[in-house]
Amino acid sequence: TNEKDLIAASIPTLYVLLLAIVLFSVSILMIFTVSGTGATNVSMKIEITCIIAYLLYVYATAIRFETSLPVIWLAEVVYWVTAFTMCFFYLKNGNWREKVV
Repeated sequence: TNEKDLIAASIPTLYVLLLAIVLFSVSILMIFTVSGTGATNVSMKIEITCIIAYLLYVYATAIRFETSLPVIWLAEVVYWVTAFTMCFFYLKNGNWREKVV
């Protein structure tokens, strides 16, 4: 588009999405690592938890509080931070070392 106002208004959302992409690239490797330990059921539970957190965040920011678009797009950051955190704690404290694949 050639509309300067639209371009300027989209820049904050672009920054949020750039952050989400960086977090995605690290977090998806953690999810694959958990799956690679043979704990696919744990990986699925982590994904389900992330989806619930994502949906709750989107509901709160978009429907309940009607925040701006960049704040709503932070849902991607919430998803990938939740995934990374849960995978990290599973790999640090879980019983994956004793699993036989």
